[in-house]
Amino acid sequence: MGHTRIQPDERLYELTRQRASAEDTSTAAVVRKAAVRSVASPVQRPVSMEEFTFIGSGRSQPVGPQPLSVRHDDALAEDFQG
Repeated sequence: MGHTRIQPDERLYELTRQRASAEDTSTAAVVRKAAVRSVASPVQRPVSMEEFTFIGSGRSQPVGPQPLSVRHDDALAEDFQG
């Protein structure tokens, strides 16, 4: 088993001790369990605007004074009203 030393602030240390007491286990076990949950989750990579290549790719035909891209809420309301 590998070894790592951590230095939590007082609040985190106290919360860890409380959790360990509630679970009738050691603080080290609580920290290991939290670490496993943390690293087992997939990493969410940031999304850049360049990945949204579809933005601006569509065009709408004007129906009335403004194109649908401007009056989309009104057009949706018209469709629901029949």
